[in-house]
Amino acid sequence: MHTLRNINLNLLVVFRELLLEQNVTRAAEKLAMSQSAVSHALAKLRDILEDELFVQGRRGITPTTKALELQNNLELALHHANQVFNGSDHWEVSSMNRTFRIAIADYGTYLLASPLLARIRQEAPGVDVVFTPSEHHLIAAQLTNGSIHCGCCVVDSAYKDFRVTHLFQERLICLVGKKNKLSNEKNLSMKAYAAMPHMVVSPLSGTYSEVDTFLAKEGLIRRVAAVIPHYVVAARAVVNTDMVLTLPYRLAASLTEHSELDLIEPPFGPGTFEYSLIWHPRSEYDKGHAWLRDIFAQVANDVARET
Repeated sequence: MHTLRNINLNLLVVFRELLLEQNVTRAAEKLAMSQSAVSHALAKLRDILEDELFVQGRRGITPTTKALELQNNLELALHHANQVFNGSDHWEVSSMNRTFRIAIADYGTYLLASPLLARIRQEAPGVDVVFTPSEHHLIAAQLTNGSIHCGCCVVDSAYKDFRVTHLFQERLICLVGKKNKLSNEKNLSMKAYAAMPHMVVSPLSGTYSEVDTFLAKEGLIRRVAAVIPHYVVAARAVVNTDMVLTLPYRLAASLTEHSELDLIEPPFGPGTFEYSLIWHPRSEYDKGHAWLRDIFAQVANDVARET
């Protein structure tokens, strides 16, 4: 067993930065240390904790299971150490220097990225943000392995072990080109809707969604004629086709500023859902993470109120 007398507590600071950045070069820059010094500190941590802690990945280093298990205790230890030396719980967000990786679909990025980044630049200019495209079924694994800090998605039972805050309620709407024969349809039937060729937005080519669940209840299956990774591109692509694009209303409403597009109500009703922010329990007491969650909630509230 190792005693505190034999351990340099600065190693904990390096450990935390490596967990946050998952990149030795970026961690070294944030710590104002050389890359070799950070690598040397990591070697000492591996020896003390008897674990690799990080393994080399395609885009940096990936924390091991033990490293992730230690993260919450590490945050608490550094928090209490800061109180010992500073005599208070004072913390300045403006002095924070770190990178947050957020899994978020095209829809969420379109609505939230601009106001979110504006607030971050104003309050914490040392914070960097990486928005990474993802899909609902992948976010739990990404949170667990530490490759992202939080994610935006529709939460279901698969996320029962995670922390969640609801951002706003959304509904589905259909988008078609004005030349589409159903452009002025007021009462679109499920059968007519299913018979149309569909355009689907998916960053990773998956096409099944809540729409297919609605159709399946009626014994219907739709044909997906095109899969496009981005909503803005899809909205332009659907204009001169006979296809229908089903998407969140707030996004569709802003895209129909394009004069060649029309909105029509889907036949399955509003199709409402809660859009949420989700994170791993180990980040619960991370002050920087809590600040980011608060910014997310405020920005989402403004978006919901204005649209």
